[in-house]
Amino acid sequence: MAIVVPAIGVDNNIHVGAWRGVWWQKNTMGAMMAGQYLIVLADPQQETLFMMGAILFVLAVVPTAVSKAQSPAPLNSVELDLPHLFKNSPASFIGAILCGIISSAWSNFGPIFGQLSGMTNASIATLLAAAMAGSILFQYPLGKLSDMIDRRYAMALAGIIGIGTGTLMTWMADQGTYTWLFYLSVIAYGGVIYSIYSLVVAHANDFAKPGEFVKTSGGLLILYGFGTMAGPLLAAWMMDIFGPSGVFSTTTIAHFAFASYAIYRTFRRRQADVDDRSDFQTVGLTRAQTPETYSLDPRSDDQFGAEQDEDMPPMPPPVKVE
Repeated sequence: MAIVVPAIGVDNNIHVGAWRGVWWQKNTMGAMMAGQYLIVLADPQQETLFMMGAILFVLAVVPTAVSKAQSPAPLNSVELDLPHLFKNSPASFIGAILCGIISSAWSNFGPIFGQLSGMTNASIATLLAAAMAGSILFQYPLGKLSDMIDRRYAMALAGIIGIGTGTLMTWMADQGTYTWLFYLSVIAYGGVIYSIYSLVVAHANDFAKPGEFVKTSGGLLILYGFGTMAGPLLAAWMMDIFGPSGVFSTTTIAHFAFASYAIYRTFRRRQADVDDRSDFQTVGLTRAQTPETYSLDPRSDDQFGAEQDEDMPPMPPPVKVE
């Protein structure tokens, strides 16, 4: 699939960007899922796992270090204009902060939840991998749904899924019930945790002016960073009060705020015109990004999706399946 998908999407820039994002996201999340199981190879309290991580990091840098390609241009400066960002898209402004709270609460305290609940190292790895598997399953369907309807409805739907799965897992965690239903809930739970930020970015850029993609997305990333600072503090406080299940209570409350505000904004402003909206593109884990990475996104090109290359053959008509 990793070979076929890029070949399918060469008809125009839109399809190239979309399928490249899906391919990159699946490969990245698949590698991260496999990485969780390194914890079973050595005692987490010893230095072995840290050394293994350092070795893998060095190996990852080798292809870039030996490359003969021209060095990239200096990084662009990113302006942070919070009032403009809020005026452009209040739902994305608030949503980016809540995404940071949700993601950081889970990524930092999900393993601690497993440890406090008496799970083995292998079970904790499976817990984290299941959430990442949800990202592979959910991100693209949610994104394509958001292309067909008001993106804020898609954001609200993702928030509602987060509320439902978070509430269910809170109850099962309090009961000490970790059956197949719990792990199935984790898949859906992770599916929205790792997908909602992509919806936030897409919605904000529906209203952004041409040429403002990098500025808008970079600003959202900084807001996301603010949320990641608050998430662990809130999760730790909730776990002190409610026990291990407090991590799910934290994300459930944040998902409720995310969905509620998205729905509220639908009554305050109409959705962007269809002609002004670009197709949904997957966005990887933002903790691995800087604002400069958005300059590599095909949507940063002012002409993205405007016209097909004259040398390209026309897109074939869609095939209807009866």
